[in-house]
Amino acid sequence: MTLRITIPRETRRASINLTPIMDVVFILVVFFLLAAQFADEMSQTLLLAPQGDSMGTETAAPAPARLLVEQAGYRLDGEVLTAERLAEALGALGGRSLAVEAANDAPYQALVTALDAAGKAGVGEVAIVPARPQGDGR
Repeated sequence: MTLRITIPRETRRASINLTPIMDVVFILVVFFLLAAQFADEMSQTLLLAPQGDSMGTETAAPAPARLLVEQAGYRLDGEVLTAERLAEALGALGGRSLAVEAANDAPYQALVTALDAAGKAGVGEVAIVPARPQGDGR
């Protein structure tokens, strides 16, 4: 006795539906286009402060204003400021560049607020400098 096995001729081929994949790709393209647009609008020149002596001598540029971000508030060239008066004081710099230094105990939000206020005040160049050691006699 022989057993016959038959395979039906109408076997369906497996196919991949590309519609959901194309939807995801389209959404990602739109997301990255919008993110790039917002990044251009929110961009601000940030420079790293040079370490040590610089090679070139620039005598025409005034010294940058120094903003110290502390846990208790802000100090702009030694003057104690609140967050509300910070944008007004930065707007009065008159084209000077700004060096921002965050104290070790300063909250991150205070640094972000200072950088945002500098952007709104129209400060051209902002440099983030490393914090000085604690025994530096501030």
